[in-house]
Amino acid sequence: MLRFEPWRLRELSFLIDDLIVTLRAGKNPEWASVFVHFGRELELLGRASARDRDELTRLIRNIHCCLVEGSGLARLVLQGANNEENAELNRRFIYLKTRLRNALETIQGRLVEFVS
Repeated sequence: MLRFEPWRLRELSFLIDDLIVTLRAGKNPEWASVFVHFGRELELLGRASARDRDELTRLIRNIHCCLVEGSGLARLVLQGANNEENAELNRRFIYLKTRLRNALETIQGRLVEFVS
C-alpha cells in the first residue's frame, strides 16, 4: 500500500492556509477561494483511512498548475493599504509560493511504501 507521510500533508495544509490569509490581505478573494477549495480537498484526503495516491497526485498537479511561471497566480501582485504593506505582502506571497512549490515536489518524490 502506498501512503504519504502525514506530517508532510499537514505542512502542505499549513502553507495553503498561510497563502489564503496572504491572498485575502492582498485583496484577492478569488484566488483565496481557489486555495480554500484545495485545502478542503487536502483535508478530505487526510481523513481517509487509506490515502489515495491518485487523488493526491491530481491535487498536487492542480496546485502546481497555479504556481507555474506565466500562470495568473505567478503574475499576481498583491495590493495593501500603502507601499510598505504592498512590499511586505508581496515578499510574503513570493516566499509562500516558493515553499508551496517545494513542498509539492517533496511530497510527490517521497512516497512511502508500507508493507502489510
